[in-house]
Amino acid sequence: GGKSSPGWNDKWGTPVKVTAPGSKTTGTYQPYGMDCSGFIDWAFKTAGLGNSFSAGGTSYQWGQTYAIKESELIPGDLVFKNIPGQGGVNHIGIFIGRDSKGKAIYVHCQGGTGVIVNSYKGFKYPRRPLLFSGE
Repeated sequence: GGKSSPGWNDKWGTPVKVTAPGSKTTGTYQPYGMDCSGFIDWAFKTAGLGNSFSAGGTSYQWGQTYAIKESELIPGDLVFKNIPGQGGVNHIGIFIGRDSKGKAIYVHCQGGTGVIVNSYKGFKYPRRPLLFSGE
């Protein structure tokens, strides 16, 4: 998990010791990379959209968005697995479009797998970044 500066990072994929307190992987060596909220932060910074999502994890990122209907999703909107504080571990992705059958497609960073594009069924809460609202 973690955060990264905009653009490519040569450290990605190299083994590093996990030092996060309380993590089940603390003390083990894992490929350096990002968690799901770190990926959102990295993607928006790399796209030149600023540091709107840099200050924290999915709970903070939730607060930087507002609720929309699934039918209103446009590329760049965010989708969450859970409401922060309810339902356990959260997960976040970016809506990127629909397949030929109308199924939503997302890009997200999945622990142990890295960045993937799929139609993950766990995303239940579509939200639009405040920076897209013109406010």
